[in-house]
Amino acid sequence: GNLTNYKMFQLPTKLNLDEFPLNDIQGFNEAIDVTLVRIEQKFPLEGRNLISGALWGYQGIIIFMQLIDTVLYIPAIVLSIILINLGAELALQERKFEISVLKAQGASPKQIRRMILSEVFIIALIGEIIGIFLGVLGAATVLSTYRFMVIDFPSLANALTYLNIKPWSIITTVIVTFGILFITTIKKTNAFIRQEVAVAKTIEKEKKGWFKRIYGDVIFFALGLVGVLLTVIADVNPDVSFSFVVDLLQAFTPLLLWYGAAGVVSRLSTKVPEKLDKILVKLFKDIGSLLKGSLSRRHQNFPRMTVLLCLSVSLCIFAAIQGETSAAEIPRHADTFIGGDMKIDILGTFDDITPSNFTGYEEKIDTVTPIYYTMFQSGPRWISCFGVDLQEYSDEALWHRDSIEGYPDWKEGLEVLINNPTKNVGVGISTARSLEIDINPSFNFTIYNQTKYAANAAIVIDHAPGILMDVGAFTFMDFGDSPDYFMLVDKQFIESYAPFNNVLVRAIINLKSGVDPIEENLSFKFNSEFDWIVDAKSYEEEIEEKRDSEGLSFGFPGLLTINFIIALVGIVIGVSIFMFMIINQRKKEFAILIAEGASRTQLIKLVLTEVISMAVFATLFGTFIGFLLGYVFNDFFGIFSVTTFNRMLVFPPIPLIATVLGAFGIVILSTLIPASIAARTNVVEEMRTV
Repeated sequence: GNLTNYKMFQLPTKLNLDEFPLNDIQGFNEAIDVTLVRIEQKFPLEGRNLISGALWGYQGIIIFMQLIDTVLYIPAIVLSIILINLGAELALQERKFEISVLKAQGASPKQIRRMILSEVFIIALIGEIIGIFLGVLGAATVLSTYRFMVIDFPSLANALTYLNIKPWSIITTVIVTFGILFITTIKKTNAFIRQEVAVAKTIEKEKKGWFKRIYGDVIFFALGLVGVLLTVIADVNPDVSFSFVVDLLQAFTPLLLWYGAAGVVSRLSTKVPEKLDKILVKLFKDIGSLLKGSLSRRHQNFPRMTVLLCLSVSLCIFAAIQGETSAAEIPRHADTFIGGDMKIDILGTFDDITPSNFTGYEEKIDTVTPIYYTMFQSGPRWISCFGVDLQEYSDEALWHRDSIEGYPDWKEGLEVLINNPTKNVGVGISTARSLEIDINPSFNFTIYNQTKYAANAAIVIDHAPGILMDVGAFTFMDFGDSPDYFMLVDKQFIESYAPFNNVLVRAIINLKSGVDPIEENLSFKFNSEFDWIVDAKSYEEEIEEKRDSEGLSFGFPGLLTINFIIALVGIVIGVSIFMFMIINQRKKEFAILIAEGASRTQLIKLVLTEVISMAVFATLFGTFIGFLLGYVFNDFFGIFSVTTFNRMLVFPPIPLIATVLGAFGIVILSTLIPASIAARTNVVEEMRTV
């Protein structure tokens, strides 16, 4: 009587989708409601439309996911805009003298503008066509990437069919990029037209904008650091609550930090490298005198390149941290959702499950850990209670160092329950907060006969093998109305307080050495041969399922991969363009140095040493910003994590070191070609040029 009176049975129902209008979501939802009403009128059942909650939940996910996607795309867009803007400015700087000469020869401003704009239009058109092609390919790559920097190329063609390419999105992008390019071109061309030939060869000193004059960049950066500090406080003390303004600041922390860092780097790009320059002069004594004069003239152009390099490195570090964190989440998810080699959900009346229940497969199974379920009530809350043989559960199931709060060794935490199995219990994080166990770990609970008992919440569990955790800790992917609270106890606890009101619902299976559940297709065989098994799944199948759905569900591994690639490409293109333009402007200087006896090796070393101090500063500062971004973004990504529990941030040493050294190496390699060209400067030709 208790089982039916207290509605312990929930009967999930699979719909015959052929009878429903699948092309109309609203109609589909209404048809389910109509079907439920008919069933309730005919049978003594209470139905619930789970699809309705799921649809609303997914709509919320889509909106929030689009927001996160936009935030992730912004850094790549900003780097692209910087490259477009500065590339156009430097290219026009090369034409500065030519424009003045054309003006002196009688060319009208209209003719000069038409000549420049026509050239820019042709180059931009070619670039847009290539960019659209690469953009479509990049979008397909996002869907085909199941792990950071791991692309499933066979599924790339199939991913193209999932793309929803809207003309207006492409047209808007083209208009924006064309607009930025043409505004920069027209602005610079008009400025050059107004100049006299006599001053056309001079280098203009960049003027500070109003935002820098009021130290807006410093304020942004300071607010970003405050946001990081608030995130640390929230992580250390999850119960802390902030005002709406503070929460809003935390939401904008990544953007404030990134953009503020760009301005701060621009300010420091001439000051910090100067300190490093003194060390370089001492190290490279053979070019010491040349280097002193060269470094003093360097800062006209290098601050912008420093900003570009710093932002690119920070984006690389951020992508590497979050990419590796996402990759580590998949096995963590499988550890908890499967708990062993296999997990089975059971429907039936069993007092115990052993290998002998699996007729024909007894020799393949090593251990079976049954999980029992009942419900207790504590005050207004219902608590889902799971009971296991804790000693076996501790030894055989897959645990993590962060599974039990305060117990990196989970065996020590579970030992607390084993020592007093009928009094000590483990509760979920949300359950602990609701019961206020930090004030008093003792709490009362009742069972279905309304008898009151007392228990002691001895440990707090973040997650446990076999999907044992608070439903309240779940992500947006869970839309059920199951009880929010969870309790883990020894099997003796359930046998003592609910001997007739518990049911064996799940079991964790570990196979014998050498048995491969995939090769032997054990999940399918268990599902088809044992009618008491509702669902059987292996660890490898769970890994494969989550891996395959990672790209199509949210696409974060692909977005992080694309950001990483764009940042590296930005470093190569940005440094190459800057160095080619800068060296082209200094050809006469190099010709004089060669005439005075400087060797090609000395000139190459001279160009490289000019870049080293800037590269060191930008790389180190960018790495620092990347670490902060990776940290503050973890909570955002955690909402859409494949796991439904704590998202453990990973700082992988080898990928991070490789990223930092790789970025620095790319800068040096991108400088070598321009440096080699500088070393081959024709002295006679350059001296003859006016």
